[in-house]
Formats: sequence, structure tokens, C-alpha cells
Amino acid sequence: MRVTYYLLIAGLSGLIACQPAASLDAVAPTVNLRVSASAVTVPGEATLEVWADDTSGVAAVELLEAGNVLQTWSAPPYVYAVAFKSAGTYRYSARARDNQGNIAQSAAVSVTVNVAQTNPPPSPPPRTSMRPPSSSTLSCVPFVKPS
Repeated sequence: MRVTYYLLIAGLSGLIACQPAASLDAVAPTVNLRVSASAVTVPGEATLEVWADDTSGVAAVELLEAGNVLQTWSAPPYVYAVAFKSAGTYRYSARARDNQGNIAQSAAVSVTVNVAQTNPPPSPPPRTSMRPPSSSTLSCVPFVKPS
């Protein structure tokens, strides 16, 4: 919504002029946040991209992680790469301020980071014993090598 204020200039003979004094932008900017992957595996990476727009211009964009400012930009592109080193769920949002001081915040996005599932090494084969049965006897037969 735009609000226009008028400046009235009056003289001794009455109203002389009526003109817009200032045009104030009371509309907050539009801000959206997109994440390249909502789930990654450690070590993993995701890219966060913010879009912000306003008729009076965008003065600043902030990327927030759990409500804390992670990055601030004064001009596009608003792109940030996050490298994850530990498992967990991470919440991000973006905040934009226009040239008139109006502020808007995006909806939050989450990234779930998992630890890689590793398959255990295969079990070794069972050991076998080469013992003859107890009821049998072993005998040796001489071997003569032919000449």
C-alpha cells in the first residue's frame, strides 16, 4: 500500500497550490528462500538461494540460521553454500529490508543432515578343522618316484 502525503501551500489570498509532498512505501518487500537439498549426508553441502524484490528497491538481505544472522548482502545474487560436518536438523530463513525500512521474513526451510550408513565388513568364514574321525586310522604309504 502506498500512502501519499500532500503539502498545502497557502497564502494570504487563500490556497495557492496542492502537491504531493512525499510518497511513502508502506509495503514490505517480497522475500523467498530456496534450498538445493532438504536432506544431505555428512559430509555434505547445500546451497541456499534468496529472492527479494520491492518497488522502492531492496536495501539489504539477511540469511538466518536458527534466528541468528549468518550472512548479509546489499546486492544480488543472494546465494550461500553450507558445508555440513555433523548430523542434525538445521533451520534457515531470510529477511529483506527495502529502501523505506519495511522488513519481511521468508518462511523457514529445513535441512536434515544424516550420518552415512556404512555396511560392516563381511564376517570371515567359519574355521574348519582337518582332524580325522576318531574311529579311523591314518597310514602312510611309501611313494617311489619313477626315474
